[in-house]
Amino acid sequence: MAKFNLLALTFTKLNPDKIRIANSIHSFAQKALVIYLIIFSIYSIDAKAQSSRLLADNYLKALIRFEPWAESVWKDYQKIPDSGYFGDGSGESINNGGIRGSCGIALSYAVLVRALPDATERQHRIKRVEAALRYAEETHQSGVDTMLAADGKKWGVVATSSLNERAGWQSSLWAGSMGFAAALV
Repeated sequence: MAKFNLLALTFTKLNPDKIRIANSIHSFAQKALVIYLIIFSIYSIDAKAQSSRLLADNYLKALIRFEPWAESVWKDYQKIPDSGYFGDGSGESINNGGIRGSCGIALSYAVLVRALPDATERQHRIKRVEAALRYAEETHQSGVDTMLAADGKKWGVVATSSLNERAGWQSSLWAGSMGFAAALV
């Protein structure tokens, strides 16, 4: 028994051969539509993936272009072995040239280390990240009392710090950059 089909009804007067042909056309059209939707979906997903890859590539290119400037503000810190900082190394939070900037640049180097494992600069970048993290760790309030930042101060807050500490919220922000950098390297 032929199944009733609106498409078949419009083309035939219930002739079984014509109904069979109409059903075949209908079935083919359904399959073609499904295939089209699958291809469109794949293309759409691929376009989004390509867009994401392009965006990531642009960010990496920006970090690579930034690297010579970062190197121009690098300083080895002789008071702490195998340490250094980007910027002015200040422990006080009056500007972004101190711990905040240094940890941010260390994070950008760590991203480059992770994203470009075959780069010739890889070992140099790792060395910079490790040295910047060592400097930040040692000059934090929780570090050894005698280890001070380049400006003669310590940075951050600890459990015994006052709740009115002016830069208290920044301590966790800067330590967050340190943690991400360490995790990436």
